[in-house]
Amino acid sequence: MDLAKNSFINSLFIFFSQISGFIRDIFIAAFLGSGILSNIFIIALRLPFSFQQSLSGETFHSAFIPTLSSIDGENSIRKRHKFAKKILWISFLLLIPLISLTEIYMAYILQLVAPGFVDHPKFSLMVLCSRIAFPYLTFIVMSSVFSGLLNYRNKFSLTASLPIILNLTVISYITFSSNFEESKVIYLCWTLLVGGVFQILFLLVSTDKDFWLSSVNLKDGFLDVKKFFRLMAPTFFSQTFIQINVLVGIIFASFYEGAISYIYFADRVYMLPLTLTGISIATVIIPVLSRSIFLNDISSALNIQNKAYKLAIATIFPSSIILFMMSYEIIQFIYERGEFNSESTRSTASVLQLFSLGLPALCITKILSPYYFAKNDPKTPFKITTFSVIINVILTLILFQFIGYLSIPLSISLTAYITLAMYIYGHKREDFFLFSNEIINYTIKFSLLCIGLSIQIWMLKELMQLFHFNNSILLFTSLTSCLASTLIFIRLFDNELIKDMKSFMTKTVD
Repeated sequence: MDLAKNSFINSLFIFFSQISGFIRDIFIAAFLGSGILSNIFIIALRLPFSFQQSLSGETFHSAFIPTLSSIDGENSIRKRHKFAKKILWISFLLLIPLISLTEIYMAYILQLVAPGFVDHPKFSLMVLCSRIAFPYLTFIVMSSVFSGLLNYRNKFSLTASLPIILNLTVISYITFSSNFEESKVIYLCWTLLVGGVFQILFLLVSTDKDFWLSSVNLKDGFLDVKKFFRLMAPTFFSQTFIQINVLVGIIFASFYEGAISYIYFADRVYMLPLTLTGISIATVIIPVLSRSIFLNDISSALNIQNKAYKLAIATIFPSSIILFMMSYEIIQFIYERGEFNSESTRSTASVLQLFSLGLPALCITKILSPYYFAKNDPKTPFKITTFSVIINVILTLILFQFIGYLSIPLSISLTAYITLAMYIYGHKREDFFLFSNEIINYTIKFSLLCIGLSIQIWMLKELMQLFHFNNSILLFTSLTSCLASTLIFIRLFDNELIKDMKSFMTKTVD
């Protein structure tokens, strides 16, 4: 497996998806601002998307792909398709009552999730918007199955580009909308469902034609289904606990005007490097780790894990420094227009700085967890996640008394390092990924690079202020210089990554 190549392709399409997401958020910020209408839409959006982490993405694929890998023998392709269909039907049987009950009791759910808005005159509007948006969960679950089949066949570009469809749908509505009344947030929620339909149609066309020819019988292949749910159950509960963190954050933020919007927009920027590095690399290595461990080829699996760590370090360290040092300029450039004012920029930038502190730890955690799912041990990540959630909630409760809603991103960052320490200890106990001298030296090298980049950015800021250049020029100058410095550094001190990049370029040309 060419890790650099597949990670690059996956990251490239994720990058396009993230860019479309930023453009979408720019339109939303200008359209709704950071006031009550923005908070209503973000809460309505969060409800179905909070389930996305528990029912799709890493959670679903960490159980789905290893199960597919274990299905072999005669007619293995048809067996995999039958298995996928069974999971799809079972998901629908569980999903329909969940959506029905949530729609009925939405007002009571929002009273728990956003207690700061209960007495607000627009609370009924929030309930209506949430009821409209929540059925998007159906498209999330459906796309998980079809995306899993595509990822198993190493077709990462198709699934990574899926969010572009939804983002373009939202952008199109805002662009052509002439509605500037409060009802605009209602139509914006309906747009989510329209985008979901387009996403599913795209996946249906991209799915292998043999999938539709396979029959389905819920009684056959019971062991594979049982294995899937056994693998997924701990991860599902782990992600559910993580979403409790998100809900706790919303509960606390709901008592501060605009805080939900500040955290949401900062989180969107913060997720870009995390998605392009940690999540992208983890997505790519899950299939190969599953196959290698299934074949008992531990040496190959360890080699992939070490490469994944190095690739993550080389990208996430510089990204974290840039986000921390340039948070105000980044938020101002992306969002400050229309209803999103300078005060919104300052508050959102503060949140982004605190998020960026924990970005390296969270990224490394993402690439260390697939090993456990590949070896059919989801209980260890479950235990780690449960402990991390408890720590995060306690830290938020303590820090909230001193720094208000800023306790939410700070607690997440502090918890990320505690979680990373637990994963490192777990790998050491398994005698798999270890902090050898090579890994330690690699980490120190890029830590020194980060110190150099921070000094470089500080000097550029002082120079730009001296000549009265605006923040946009400062931002692009800093990004360009940091990129050039990082590439020169890699060229001088990381021959292995250079070889992987040259190999990728050669194969691409061929």
